[in-house]
Formats: sequence, C-alpha cells, structure tokens
Amino acid sequence: MNRALAVCLVLCLISFASGDTTKVRGNPKNLVVSSAGETAILEGRWQRISPRVTVEIPDVNAFRIECSKQTRICREFTAKFITPSDDPLRAVSSEILFLMNQDFMVTYWRRDKIRAKAEPSAADIYLEISLLDSTAMRTSQGTEKRGARGVDSTVNKWSWR
Repeated sequence: MNRALAVCLVLCLISFASGDTTKVRGNPKNLVVSSAGETAILEGRWQRISPRVTVEIPDVNAFRIECSKQTRICREFTAKFITPSDDPLRAVSSEILFLMNQDFMVTYWRRDKIRAKAEPSAADIYLEISLLDSTAMRTSQGTEKRGARGVDSTVNKWSWR
C-alpha cells in the first residue's frame, strides 16, 4: 500500500479517536475503474448489516481495495478503530487502532462485477463489487477447514458506504 495512504488512514482514525466515535467520518465513497477495465479501486467504509457486532470490521473503519484483473488479486487495506463495545467476547478492554491488509483471489471479473475470496486460517471472506452501480458487499464466515479451532461460524456482512 502506498505509504502516504497508510499514514492518511491512521491519522484520520487517530483524529476520530480523540472525539465521539458516533460522529466519525472516513474516506468518502469512491470507485475508479481504469479506462481498459483492468483495475478497480474502491475507497470508503464498511457498514455492518449483520445484527452481531464484531472486531473483524468495527463500526469505525476506513478501507481501500485495489483490484487487478491481470494478477487476479484484490488487496484490501483497512484502518480499524476497535472499542470495547465492538467486542461481544469482552476481550478488548481499551481502544485499539491498527491497519490490516488482506489479499483476495479474484474468482470472477466481468465488465459489471468482480467477485473475490480470501481464505485466512479462521474464515472464508468474500467480496462482491458491482462496477455498474458502485455497490459492494463483504461477507465472512468462520471456518475450521484450515486448522483453526473453536471458530464461531456466524455469517457477518458489511456493505460499502
């Protein structure tokens, strides 16, 4: 990820952390697709649509996703500000700010839509990006398929805002 972008994401979240997090504003929603349709870049924030809170993507977040048709990879960079209220397990006792990145393998790329999947050790994570109407969904479900144990298999969903 571009170092300036990382610094910007962190500084934005630090400024948010100093005030009421209910009034936080992140990157504005933006989608740029190259003229040849070979790359797509999304910026914005994820808004949880699942009823259950989770530290995976807390309410205060900002992200950038860079997709390349040639490499068949979408790379997600997410700045997270996690508070104790984001953690249903009550393991988080104070605010935590950090950056995370995740690579997704593109499984489908057409003029109107991109689908991609990531397989970290404890979850299957799916992205579905509509290039025509500038919408995206992020879905994850815990799994023990790759060796993780005691994983919660609840399906969590977020939409792009």
